[in-house]
Amino acid sequence: MEVFIILLLITGVISLLVVYAHKSSSTSLGLGITEGEAAQINRAAHLSTVEPQVALQLAQRLTGKARQLGLFQIPSALYKQGNQEQALEVLAELDETYQPMALNQLLETLLDKEGPQAVLSLLERLQQPLPSAPLLRIPLLVAMGEHEQARALLVTFGVEQLSPDSPSEHRQLAALQRSLGLADKAAISIGLAWQLLLKQPADELDAYEVEETLLEYRAQGQDAQFPAMAAQLPEAVQIIVVVLLMQSGEFDAAFEVLALNPEPDDYLRYPPLLKLTLDANRPELARQLIAQVPETYASELLLSLLNWHVARNEMAEAEAALQACAVSTGQRIWCLICLWGTYVEEHAQWCARLLEQALAALETLRGDEQWPWLRLLILETQLRVQAELPRLRRDSWLIRNNLEEMARLNAQLEYADRPMKQALQAKLLHDLEQTRQAGELLDQAVQALDDDRQNGTLEPGEKNLYLEQLALSYVYIDDQAKAVALQTRLEQQAAFTHQLSQAMVLNHIRQQRFEEAIAGLELRNLFIDENPVQQLHQALETLSHSAPEKAHGLRQKLINSLAAESAWGYPNAA
Repeated sequence: MEVFIILLLITGVISLLVVYAHKSSSTSLGLGITEGEAAQINRAAHLSTVEPQVALQLAQRLTGKARQLGLFQIPSALYKQGNQEQALEVLAELDETYQPMALNQLLETLLDKEGPQAVLSLLERLQQPLPSAPLLRIPLLVAMGEHEQARALLVTFGVEQLSPDSPSEHRQLAALQRSLGLADKAAISIGLAWQLLLKQPADELDAYEVEETLLEYRAQGQDAQFPAMAAQLPEAVQIIVVVLLMQSGEFDAAFEVLALNPEPDDYLRYPPLLKLTLDANRPELARQLIAQVPETYASELLLSLLNWHVARNEMAEAEAALQACAVSTGQRIWCLICLWGTYVEEHAQWCARLLEQALAALETLRGDEQWPWLRLLILETQLRVQAELPRLRRDSWLIRNNLEEMARLNAQLEYADRPMKQALQAKLLHDLEQTRQAGELLDQAVQALDDDRQNGTLEPGEKNLYLEQLALSYVYIDDQAKAVALQTRLEQQAAFTHQLSQAMVLNHIRQQRFEEAIAGLELRNLFIDENPVQQLHQALETLSHSAPEKAHGLRQKLINSLAAESAWGYPNAA
């Protein structure tokens, strides 16, 4: 049985189909569709979130009731994408059973995206009455100026009509009550929404809903409660309160909330916090934030602060911030070299001084275990700068010397540290138009990993990690055959190769190898941020202008691939 992704937007009907698809072994479901049709409906629903046009083509292959079920979630997705006329065409194809559901879904999308006036305009165009659902009807009545009618409906609207475990519905009700001046009722409704959120398991808590609920508290003038409310939340989502406090300039309160969890599991949400301090022109608060973060994560934050100063042409302030915030010589050197590599063309004299400072600081570490790493950083950054220059401006002497010194320094590293460096350096060689040498370096790294005399201390998981990184570099230099060979080898060992699978498909698209990209689509790369399905659809749309027959054939292959079960499961070995 194929693997299904659980997406929040899938409606109750689609969820029911998924259940049937898993449980039914018969050829005909109770809903009057086959198990295969249920799977296609489910696939169309998922694809509508990443590329509605492709989802539409998949749904249009169905017939009868299955086609209706496949199409009914498409109008809303098309409208979100900006294809309003096409959305209405699909809506018109739906029968009296499914059209009202699809219309309500579309109206909810439109209300959220463009507001009540846009909904009213669409209803007038379609010659449709106001929807009966109170949470949709009331804001439309308000927009029409029918405040008394809206208030009367709201007063008679009972909480029992809401889903008992839906924080979002109680929050929406609170917003409507507030808009009609029912402040006491709004406060009760938002309080219920908050209590429902707190009842949810920590690992299932919807961060978006937490934020929207807090924003409604703010709209009701109750944001003074934010610090106390943060203490009620799981540590992982307390950062939402910090963001909201900083957005309103309440930095003292924000830092108090941060202090509730001084050692979070991760610091991925800290860069946006730093940006908020800098957007408020408060670099001293940025320094305060950086001081709370371990050096491993603080370096990136510190570099962001330095870049902010440089963008304002505040070179002296950047150097002062580096002096004040750097907690180690290694961190200072890393920041200096990153600045040099970024601004050497724009601020040549200043960057020359930064490089001198970095080299002088590096000398104080000679003999330290950090020294070869930091020296490699300098050499690699210099090569990166050279790679970004036009070929005639490159310094061939510097490139040759740096490559020779890099090879010597690689030999000084512990064996377990070499493969990652070689994977990075192969990309540099490719960018310097030395692709043959890049391939040779990767070949040597793979051979060394297979030499038990060198890698005897490596755990199998470590070795597989290094092999995947080397495979990613093969993809980067466009040696697909060797990348595929390593991927096959890793999958035979039951190693996860998600990153590699994604990189290979995206590279095929970049190189306009569309057939290979289509063949490589599978569950682990369908729904990534880079959205290969959308990229393929757009690329084929462009191709249709110059080669319409070829584009048509590839479109059919894309739909055939997405209709097949193989695209919706993981490789057996993985």
